[in-house]
Amino acid sequence: MLNSFIDNNKIIIQFNEANFDLIKFYSKENKLPFFNKLLNEYSEIETYSENEYENLEPWIQWYSFYTRLDYKNHKIFNLGDSLKADHAIFLDDYSDKKVAAFASMNLPPRDYFYKYFPDPWTESVPINLSFKENYINYALKQLINDNAEYKFDLKSVIGLLFLFDIPKNLNDLKIYKRIFFGICTKNRALLASSFDYLLAKYCMSQIKKNDIDISMFFLNGLAHIQHHYLYFSTYYKDSDENNSNLFKGSKKYNNLSKDPIFQAIEVYDLCFQNLENKFPNSEIWVITGLSQEKYKNPSYYWRFKNHQNILKEANISFSTIEPRMTRDFQISFDSEEDLLTCQDFLMHSKINNSIAFGNIQRLGRLHLFCSFIYDEEADDCNLIYENTCINLKNKINFIAIKNGGHITKGWAYTSRSNIFKEKTAIWDIPDIIFNQ
Repeated sequence: MLNSFIDNNKIIIQFNEANFDLIKFYSKENKLPFFNKLLNEYSEIETYSENEYENLEPWIQWYSFYTRLDYKNHKIFNLGDSLKADHAIFLDDYSDKKVAAFASMNLPPRDYFYKYFPDPWTESVPINLSFKENYINYALKQLINDNAEYKFDLKSVIGLLFLFDIPKNLNDLKIYKRIFFGICTKNRALLASSFDYLLAKYCMSQIKKNDIDISMFFLNGLAHIQHHYLYFSTYYKDSDENNSNLFKGSKKYNNLSKDPIFQAIEVYDLCFQNLENKFPNSEIWVITGLSQEKYKNPSYYWRFKNHQNILKEANISFSTIEPRMTRDFQISFDSEEDLLTCQDFLMHSKINNSIAFGNIQRLGRLHLFCSFIYDEEADDCNLIYENTCINLKNKINFIAIKNGGHITKGWAYTSRSNIFKEKTAIWDIPDIIFNQ
């Protein structure tokens, strides 16, 4: 058990995949008050995680952080698998404290949590959410999973209205202006960071209102923006000309007029200013888990609009489908025969003579996990399996031309002074947080 070092409440910001080399670059030339303070006054720890690229997924690194185990010792490979595992997490040592988690990726729930917003990609049950918060939780789930279509039902609209709240300061007004402009121009770079601002604002209000001892909240917007727009950063102004033209010549990116990475970092600077103002005596941690660098071989990412309809058109029998993050989904079946039929469909389907599905895994007796891995232009093409031909026009959503790839390097910053550490594994960070 860790030493019980809770002299003041701890706020852990899971600033997923944020590349602080970029933030350092922008901070030198621009007025970013919080990040300038963080870089000059906070303690910095460089982190590392897995060596194998296939294990460099955020849901693996964050589960390693929670459990203090590396991948070979916890074996949680897919997003959502944490719900089937029974590993101890570091928060278990503080079950007598007020603990709250807001959208923390792949974090399994605990009965002792004072408040628990599940992450938007897993089918977990919320804990102690109010009527208002259940609407917010629903809205966040739909906003993130259907962001490519800007699709909101009435319940989501109500949840988003609860999340917006009344602007409390000039920073709030700046963000609301960005959201309005982002919606009008369908600019996902602006919207992803701005909705993170709203989520963080709500989390802070609940931490303050309920006097939470240990809190975590998960911000994924910058990871999303880096994956989509890293080639447009002025940090990479010497990017390969051919790849730069691939993006700039694509109609998918014709609504960008400024550096979208810098625009996002401006939003997070405003967000974290609010945090410091609201919690001057709290111990703040900003942890990235891992980070991203410019992807060497840009490729297209697509997501089915309706996974069920695709399988129905292929005459595949199944019980349920659970869409996961971006290209991933899990299928459940009523019989072994149905599973094997679907497995053959997934293994042998092609688009333009390229494999359509990959990362096919059998989970238990009647479940399959899979990714839609086709990575070329696909606005109007056919999915072919034996004698079945499914035209994909208007059936898939463009997610991105992948700009950023995962790297093991990450960062942990804390307002606690005088912490000097060599490179540290992400799974060892909890020991530093809770040991004086």
